[in-house]
Amino acid sequence: MKANKNDAKSPQKQNQETNSIVKYFLHGIPLAAVSLVFMYIFSFSLVLTMHNDISEVIGFVLIIGGAYLVIIGGLNNVVTGMVWEIEPSSNIGSFLGQGFLFTLLLSLVDPFLYFILFTFAATLILDAILILVTFVILSLILGYIGRNVAAEFVSTNYKSHELSSVHDRQVTCPYCGARWITGPSELDSAGGTPCPKCRKWIQIADAGASIS
Repeated sequence: MKANKNDAKSPQKQNQETNSIVKYFLHGIPLAAVSLVFMYIFSFSLVLTMHNDISEVIGFVLIIGGAYLVIIGGLNNVVTGMVWEIEPSSNIGSFLGQGFLFTLLLSLVDPFLYFILFTFAATLILDAILILVTFVILSLILGYIGRNVAAEFVSTNYKSHELSSVHDRQVTCPYCGARWITGPSELDSAGGTPCPKCRKWIQIADAGASIS
């Protein structure tokens, strides 16, 4: 009888996964746009200042870099609240922290950004397709990064069941021992979810998974 219950919940789990992908994309659109604009501005501005004194170049990099950290961190803070209804702390320290961690993880996907900047096809149409496809990929990746970065800066007065770190959201299935990452946005109305391995439904609580 339990298997039938789990099978009935499988389509719901699939819908949740689809909704999560859409949310990652929506979350990543403004982050990708700002990151690309910043790269263009920074690259051209750096070229213009290369003939200046080295101290001026370093000062320019520090000012632009610091501004980017605050802007991208603040933007991620706002978008996270709108898309995921998660409430990270809204202060300059949180913005800088989110911006720094986001930029650190962003460096792992820098090749995609340079792919847009320096790769051009033979025709305008192919260029547009190339940029569009790469932008979609970037949006998905940056949305995933941004969501998990924001989770590390959740305010202390946020709902107690909304866990604040990736480690806290790691769940172990009491049936098969499978481990995976989950969060409140992935749970059904009963506060549970099927195990991705054995497909048995389990109750998720702050203390971990339990058999119901």
